Amino acid sequence: MLFFLPLLVLLPATFVGALAMSVHEVPPSIWLQNIVVFIIGGSVSALILARNRHPHANRSRNIILTIAVLFLFLLLTFWDSGIDNVHRWIALGPLRFHVASIVIPFFIMQLWRLLKAENWWFSFLLTAATSLLLFLQPDASQLTAFTVSMAILLWSRADRSILRFVVVGLLFIFAVISRINLDRLLPVPYVEKILYLVVDMGMVWLLVEVLSIFALIAPFLLLHSAHAKIVSIALGVHFAVLFLTALFGNFPVPIIGYGVSPMIGYIIALTSIIRARNDLPCS
Repeated sequence: MLFFLPLLVLLPATFVGALAMSVHEVPPSIWLQNIVVFIIGGSVSALILARNRHPHANRSRNIILTIAVLFLFLLLTFWDSGIDNVHRWIALGPLRFHVASIVIPFFIMQLWRLLKAENWWFSFLLTAATSLLLFLQPDASQLTAFTVSMAILLWSRADRSILRFVVVGLLFIFAVISRINLDRLLPVPYVEKILYLVVDMGMVWLLVEVLSIFALIAPFLLLHSAHAKIVSIALGVHFAVLFLTALFGNFPVPIIGYGVSPMIGYIIALTSIIRARNDLPCS
């Protein structure tokens, strides 16, 4: 059953979003992309989860290498001039990927593994550097979600050091000042305003929309092993913050709105949490 969990929890939100776009005459070439990634991504996730996997200890060298690669992807968004000085995407031919949506959930997973290896200050410095990149992009929604989720993880491993508690609090400075460094890009109805398109279809669909959002967040809060509980909660909070910020600004709505990158990031996150059930617990 867990093999197909990503497909099951993604289905309502993907369906509602695609239907809202179709009803409001958004071209099929737009909303069909979400459906294609839902099918392919969910199927790949099921295949990965179905494989027999033997528990193994985390190796710090591999974790750091993975983190370095993910950080490099974020840096590559500054390779060109961006769109109106907004740097969030990497273009591969006709396709454009919102990098933070894809890499940040997996980045959080890797930083958690690094924290378990007792590299607290290194984890904090990587968190601060990533927060700075998200601030410079600028991407207030991703930055807020990332700092809140990482604050949970860093706080959980901060021991009783007052200094560590203070520096964790400093992370929120990035989130606060990002609200005055917002981009000037105009909102797209089927990206940032998709929730309103669903509301226009009627109260029943509004209820389905709300339930579909809860369905996306619930696995992280309810389905985890004891040793992966804190990172699972942090990821659940991460996605919850992304949905909440969309209610208070012109920010993309993950999965329901157009955009394959958030769906890829979500599938990676949920697949990683399910696989973490087979990891060896460590203190």
